[in-house]
Amino acid sequence: MKRFDKYSTRSSDYHFRQINKWSLKSYNAQVAARFETLVENVEKVAKIEGFKLLDVGCGDGVALYLLRERLPRLELCGVDPSEEALAVARQKVSDAELKKSTSGSLPFEDDLFDVVISSDVIEHVEDPEQMLKEIKRVAKNGAVIIIGTPIKHSKFPIDHNHVQEFFAEDFLEMMQKHFQKCELHESHNLVLSLLYNAPTKSFFNFKYLINLLSLVLNWNPFRAERWNRIQMFAYMYVICKK
Repeated sequence: MKRFDKYSTRSSDYHFRQINKWSLKSYNAQVAARFETLVENVEKVAKIEGFKLLDVGCGDGVALYLLRERLPRLELCGVDPSEEALAVARQKVSDAELKKSTSGSLPFEDDLFDVVISSDVIEHVEDPEQMLKEIKRVAKNGAVIIIGTPIKHSKFPIDHNHVQEFFAEDFLEMMQKHFQKCELHESHNLVLSLLYNAPTKSFFNFKYLINLLSLVLNWNPFRAERWNRIQMFAYMYVICKK
């Protein structure tokens, strides 16, 4: 069992620092693009008052926080195994129902949620199939399921916190075993992602350049989806229905 240690090594609210548009240094255009895309996908299906949403692996609550800003009538719930991260989430999204739990045993009754989201979580769990079974159990018939994860490009996971990563086709196939009408959406150009995360001691810092473009011009290149067949991507969302 791998231990997710980013909340202890980076601080319990590190996702909020990564989306902070007032800090060129801490802002992370890659991470911001993931959350912005997730929120926009939820907006397309959850504008009706009374919709109930669950974030599986909500962490410090940054996705719930952004959703609360954009969709104030949405009923928000979240689960995470880290009490340290949940403490931040409770401060940031005080009206959300937040519980300490793993993704494989959700503390909710059957057929409860209209939307279930999970971003950057499934690659950390030992049994992704069990996670998907639990999501299916707590989702209503016709509910929308949105799950995001990095795309696999090597034999071993790039991040030491990841238990496993998935090729896009394999991930889509796994999702189709549990849900209906599954659509694969890829983003985060792989070459740009590698350049963005490359260590550098030179005056020219590619990461800061992309951050500047994103913050000043409101243009985030990581949000661009496929426009030709030979492109390779670093991230994917699969959007399904139960």
